[in-house]
Amino acid sequence: MKITLKITLLLIFLINLSGFSQIKESLVGQKLPNSPVELLLQAPISNIDSWEELEGKWLFLEFWATWCAPCIARMPSLNKLEREMSDKEIQFISLSPEKPEIVKRFLKRRTIVGWVGVDSDKSFINALKITGYPLSILVSPDGKIYSYPNTRTVDREYLLKAMASYSKNRE
Repeated sequence: MKITLKITLLLIFLINLSGFSQIKESLVGQKLPNSPVELLLQAPISNIDSWEELEGKWLFLEFWATWCAPCIARMPSLNKLEREMSDKEIQFISLSPEKPEIVKRFLKRRTIVGWVGVDSDKSFINALKITGYPLSILVSPDGKIYSYPNTRTVDREYLLKAMASYSKNRE
């Protein structure tokens, strides 16, 4: 019985992963949904009413949660990546589906270098059909989803290549 349950759960996971992969592919090239982010912490602005406000620069959106061990393990390398990219026109924004007080408590113990957003009503997260964490989305300066980089392996070289490819295709 236990083996059957494990196999069933594994199959459900793989089916969901496959379905999300297809959803991600269908969203590449689409504008970010115009769902607001209710609160920004560690940012010069307090919220994002429209993603059009940030058009003109690259966005690296990292979806995470305080209870997500892989998200927490990823934070030091994301902080390093943001520091390495500080000379480029790219804004790193980490978005959590949790309540602001939970995220604020977490930030007292852990460092996130970039902006931290709270989407506790999950309007933006649901508009992007995000079902798991961590997840990264790279958004081009025209506000379109450029790619879903592998959260574990994205680095400066990947981002510089994406930026160069985008610029070359715009010429």
